[in-house]
Amino acid sequence: MTTGNAQQKFLEVYARWEQSGMTRAAFCKQEDLKYHWFMTHQKRMRSEIGASGFEQVSPPSVFDKTTTRIEFHYPDGRYFVFESGTPLALIKEIAG
Repeated sequence: MTTGNAQQKFLEVYARWEQSGMTRAAFCKQEDLKYHWFMTHQKRMRSEIGASGFEQVSPPSVFDKTTTRIEFHYPDGRYFVFESGTPLALIKEIAG
């Protein structure tokens, strides 16, 4: 597969992920994709367009009772999963 073909394949996968509304990890599992592959290509794509890969997020002060967990993903593929009820101060300290 040439570099152009690999890039085109990733762009198609990325578009499906954006439309899915799923987390990257859940999407990769559903599509039988390697999470590391997805994150590597996403990082490469972002560097080509000049995006930093980071967004400022402000967690709500209270999560509703339907929230079962919170996932925090780093651009390099590392991530944390926090169960509902985890104090926000702890999440900020660990993921900050």
